[in-house]
Amino acid sequence: MNILPMNILSNLDRFYKTQGGSLAWDDPTYVERKADRDFYEKLKQGDFCYVFNARQTGKSSLKNRTIYKLTQAGIDCADIDLTGIGGSEEECYRSIINELVYCFNLKINQRDWWKKHQDYAFNYRFTLFLKEVLLAKSSKSIVIFIDEIDSILSLNFQSDNFFALIRSYHNKRANISEYKRLTFALLGVATPSDLIQDKYRTPFNIGHAIELTGFSFEEAQSKLIQGLEKKVDNPKTILKIILKWTNGQPFLTQKLCSLVVKKAENGNPDIDQLVEQFILNNWESQDEPEHLKTIQNRLLKDESKIDRLLAVYTQILKQGEIKRDGSPTQAELRLSGLITKNQGNLEITNLIYKKIFNLEWVEEQLNNLWPYTEETTNWRADKENSSYLLHGEELEKALKWSKDKTLKAEDGIFLRESAIRHQLEYQRLEGKFTDPDVLLNSVYGWTNGQKDLKDKIFSLILTSSKRLEIQDERNWVTELVRSHLIDRWKTHDDAGHLREIRDRILKIEESDRFWMLILYRRILQNEEVGVNEKDNDQLYLLDLGLVVKRSKKLIIANRIYQEVFNSAWVETIFPDVRSYSKQLAAWFGSEEQDSSQLLHGQELKDTLKYIENQYSL
Repeated sequence: MNILPMNILSNLDRFYKTQGGSLAWDDPTYVERKADRDFYEKLKQGDFCYVFNARQTGKSSLKNRTIYKLTQAGIDCADIDLTGIGGSEEECYRSIINELVYCFNLKINQRDWWKKHQDYAFNYRFTLFLKEVLLAKSSKSIVIFIDEIDSILSLNFQSDNFFALIRSYHNKRANISEYKRLTFALLGVATPSDLIQDKYRTPFNIGHAIELTGFSFEEAQSKLIQGLEKKVDNPKTILKIILKWTNGQPFLTQKLCSLVVKKAENGNPDIDQLVEQFILNNWESQDEPEHLKTIQNRLLKDESKIDRLLAVYTQILKQGEIKRDGSPTQAELRLSGLITKNQGNLEITNLIYKKIFNLEWVEEQLNNLWPYTEETTNWRADKENSSYLLHGEELEKALKWSKDKTLKAEDGIFLRESAIRHQLEYQRLEGKFTDPDVLLNSVYGWTNGQKDLKDKIFSLILTSSKRLEIQDERNWVTELVRSHLIDRWKTHDDAGHLREIRDRILKIEESDRFWMLILYRRILQNEEVGVNEKDNDQLYLLDLGLVVKRSKKLIIANRIYQEVFNSAWVETIFPDVRSYSKQLAAWFGSEEQDSSQLLHGQELKDTLKYIENQYSL
């Protein structure tokens, strides 16, 4: 059994570290894990390593311990924290060089050295410094630790070159022996794909990822049990219950051990009750220093990702675990700390997280989301397209929803623009009709805000000689739409916009038009078609305006298009790019691609002959 010094025994309430920050290499509560052994051994061998994990999982403490052990083994180490590094590429490299000069006590005027080599690119100057100054300093091996590496993402330059340098130093070892003495260790809250996109220049496929897992009982008992021994009757049992709640998460484990020491009133404390009272109840007010809020903030920081993150997280909540697929969404969840890898699966990291970030919490976050993110994004990309703005009942609902919410600037602008557009259109009808809102809702019901169609219908409404006699304004709008736009669209003067779409379709190369129409008919038939930005057929339809994106799916842009450019019309313009085009289209459109639609008899013979002539088979 390890014996604690008397000064620590007399201050057990300060034995466990719960105030944040990293542990010193000799801290009595430092728990060694498999990661400690892996990190030390790989770096001692000169291998490039990286530790990417959530905050407060022990990355910096692991670094401190490893630096001490490497130094004891005769290896020189530098500890560089990128937090607060300057914003430009030059400032970044100069700051790192300054840190290296300080860490290794190099006798050099770095300002003069930098100026002397000003003809070279910044990254090459850094390489020269490592080779001509740092490696020339001594014959020892050198490990450069760079902590908070994710801070580089906020700097004002493309950081790919920096990571490519690390790979180049490794590759040069075959020809330049000096580089065998140099290696790097990166730590932070990031994924390799966050830091460098170029898979041919990335160092991460030649380095070692160090996995930080929670403490096991066997790892934790020799260190953490010491603070419990003078406070509880069965310290091993108590520690096992603590780990049941924390699953060895470093910060929470230390915090719960500290709670036992401070709050336990007898030798057999009720750990479940302590967790309920001092961690779970009103958790946001008791989360000091911040840990749970850090996780929540990481999950909710990017509104465009929240729905995807919470959808995957909900799956794990309901199923207990899901298969790991390496997707960006799963990687982001892991970096929050909320989920962890267990062999080939992902599961919630511990019971405390599961209790706090439960289904009710998920539902609350989804309810707090700006519900029109997609519309806002689409409108910002194409502000001339008013169909993305809110109108009618949807606008009324959004205004009501936003009353007690603090909107992001771009969401507020979108909502304000929607309200202004609605007010202007309302004023055009106000005083001329009994209920302008009924008319507006009817116009938008037909056009979904498509500008050309909407303006045409407004014009018809305001210039109609019958407008003062109308009693049923909704049915009157329908009558105008059908008589002026739908029933005679091929010839009526008011339907020029629809003929323009038709003419654009007919100008598309026949083979492209064929497959585009196949896709369009699927959407017409309410088949679910997910958005694919690289699909040319989808891009054609979006450019024509026939379809729009809603909830990551494609739908027909409005009711007028749906009635004019219907399945019967599509059938009439299928191009004869092949002698069997009509049959092929029918086969694609049939349920389960019905074999009765296939060619047979003379038709099949003619088609085979056509293919033979066409392709010289």
